[in-house]
Amino acid sequence: MSRRDDWDRLSLPTLVTARQMVMLILALEVVIQIIFLALARISDMDTFSIDWWILQFNGLVVATNIGAVVLAILAQKTANDIGAVQSRVLTGDFYRTVQTITDLKVAVEEEAASEGRTLDDEIDDLAPHLYSVLRAYLVSRELEPLPGPDPGDLGVAPAPAAPEGGWSDDDLFS
Repeated sequence: MSRRDDWDRLSLPTLVTARQMVMLILALEVVIQIIFLALARISDMDTFSIDWWILQFNGLVVATNIGAVVLAILAQKTANDIGAVQSRVLTGDFYRTVQTITDLKVAVEEEAASEGRTLDDEIDDLAPHLYSVLRAYLVSRELEPLPGPDPGDLGVAPAPAAPEGGWSDDDLFS
């Protein structure tokens, strides 16, 4: 997984929508009420009797409780996923970088204020110049360096040939 994906997941976490929650609860309600209706029929309860209504109400409570537990589990899973992404993206290095940028901003604001200017004024004035300087620097570093001149072109005599057996200390330092 790339850092770009982590930033996207951090900014747009996958959450259960209200509509999905309602649909989940309704689906559970239908399934569980069918079971409780079958229980009422198996128990030979008279339809719409007080016992039948109590059983159906209990089915509603069971469905709601199961739905709440399922939604709580989904919420915890989402929180765990967000926490995992945050721990990968929002590292100590990230916070130190943000602090450094904040310190730089404060320093520029203080210097601008001493001259009666705002940070926005400074950015408007400096940004084009900083961009030009940075771009020129990078372009100059991309160019191949020119070869150095030959010593003869500079008026320097060529080095004498090394004697047989190499140079002695007397030859070099006398």
